[in-house]
Amino acid sequence: SGISSYFFDKDYNLLLINSEKIPPDRTAFQSFCHRNHIVGAIYIDLKVFDDYVCKIDGVIPQVILNADFVGKEIQCISPDDYQGAYDAMEYLFQMGHSKIAFSILDQDFLSHMQRYNAYRAAYSDYGLTLNPRFVFDEHCLNETAFRMLYDSWKQQNDIPTAIMCSNDSTAVALISYLKTMKVQIPDEISIVGFDDYFFSIHLSPALTTIRQPIFQIGQLAAEKIDQNLHGIHFPDNPNHIFFDEQLIIRHSVQKIGDPILPIR
Repeated sequence: SGISSYFFDKDYNLLLINSEKIPPDRTAFQSFCHRNHIVGAIYIDLKVFDDYVCKIDGVIPQVILNADFVGKEIQCISPDDYQGAYDAMEYLFQMGHSKIAFSILDQDFLSHMQRYNAYRAAYSDYGLTLNPRFVFDEHCLNETAFRMLYDSWKQQNDIPTAIMCSNDSTAVALISYLKTMKVQIPDEISIVGFDDYFFSIHLSPALTTIRQPIFQIGQLAAEKIDQNLHGIHFPDNPNHIFFDEQLIIRHSVQKIGDPILPIR
């Protein structure tokens, strides 16, 4: 929406292409762009090893969202997922939570990596011991698997008091599973999401989450392409623009004790 709103009144058309269709060879990419009348590219959520964008650098201006690559005609723009996740962890510490589980996602994406790194860093900065059993892969998760995971926590007499989810979709699933298991949210376990999808406020309880300025990121990406095509080139030095994220406090987190203070 942000990208299309910027280009709506300008003399460009938007072409949606699966990134797997883009030739990684420079010569082939030049022909591809010429054949399809492509003058600029905006990539969304490339994986960390998709370095073909560096190999084809200079053919057209490229803006890359939620990834980190360096090139003469490459501009990277991302939400600050590390700080957003860290803010969520600090909020849970302020609410007295020290036993926090984390639903890990594919670490091939920069945003997922940053969220997990912030989770671990927060534990370190607050002098707390991270229980590796609290980190679980949400790709392997369904209701049966989560019930088994929760039962294993119970058997160890070490149940997390909060779960930090890598996105709101996971939070929705976990809330559903926990309700089926008769676990009260947030009285027995608190839930924090990430992304602030449109439905997050309508959940029961309304979801505490991290809001990303996705529309503004899209607008800036389009603006950077437009500026480049009009002679305002990207900086020579690596330039990664980060947008601040916002902790949205709703009703899915319960205060359970005194605030936990950092040791640093």
